[in-house]
Amino acid sequence: MCRAIKALILLLATQLCFSAAAQAQLSRAWADKESGKWYFQFGAGKMDTGDLNAVLERAGYSVVTRSPLNDMADSYISFGLGTHGVVNGVLIGWELNGLTSRETTNAAGSYRVTLGGGYGFVNVGYMAYSMEGLDIYPLIGIGAGGVRLKMVSRRTLSFPQVVADPDQGVDLNTGGFLLNPSLGLDYMLSLSGDEKRESGVVFGLRLGYVVAPLTGAWKMDQTDVAGGPQASPAGPYLRLTMGMGSRKSY
Repeated sequence: MCRAIKALILLLATQLCFSAAAQAQLSRAWADKESGKWYFQFGAGKMDTGDLNAVLERAGYSVVTRSPLNDMADSYISFGLGTHGVVNGVLIGWELNGLTSRETTNAAGSYRVTLGGGYGFVNVGYMAYSMEGLDIYPLIGIGAGGVRLKMVSRRTLSFPQVVADPDQGVDLNTGGFLLNPSLGLDYMLSLSGDEKRESGVVFGLRLGYVVAPLTGAWKMDQTDVAGGPQASPAGPYLRLTMGMGSRKSY
C-alpha cells in the first residue's frame, strides 16, 4: 500500500512538472502574479520503524509507534508550520514539522517509552494551476530530520537517588538526509483587497512521501550506539494547512 501511494505521488508530481511548460501559454494570467502564504500544518502519516518495533517487542515492550488517534502501527500525528512564496509561477519556501506517537510501557510497567521526531525542508516547486483562489502545485523538499526514542523510569525518585544512580533511562536518536516530494492544494478566501492586491485566509491539503536515502547511526548523548535497528521518519503523509495569504498582480 505504501509503495502504491509513493508511486502515485511521484507520478503526479512528475506529470505536473512536465505539463507546466505546455501550459505556459495558457497561464499568463497567474504567471504575472506574486503571492505569499504562511500556515500551520496538522496531519498524520506512517514512518519506517518496523525494525525498531520488532526489537522493542522482543524486549517486552508494546509497539511504540502508534498514532495517538488510532491503533495503526508505525504511524504518527504531525504538527508544524511553513511558508512559501510564488513569483512568475516558481514556488520557494520552507516547513518544519514535529512527529509524535502514543506513549507505551514495558511488560512490567516500570518504564515509560515515547517515540517522536521531526524534520525540516527547503521546498522548491511550480504553480501548475491557479485560478479563482485555488492553487495546485507539485514541489520537492530537501532537508534533514530523524526520530527520538526516550525510555524513562516510572518510579518516583528522590534527588539523592538520581545522583547515586543516574542510569534511570535512555534518550536515543537517529537522523539523516531526507527528500520530500509532495503535491499541494490551497484555497485562499479573500477578505480584503482589489484587482491588484488581495489578502485572506488560506485552507489547504498536502499529500507527500518522505524518502530517507541516507540515515545515520543511533546516538545517546552524542555517543554512537552500534547495532541499532533501522528507523527513520520516511513514509507517506496527509496534512491539513490553515493560515494567511496575500496575492499581488502586476
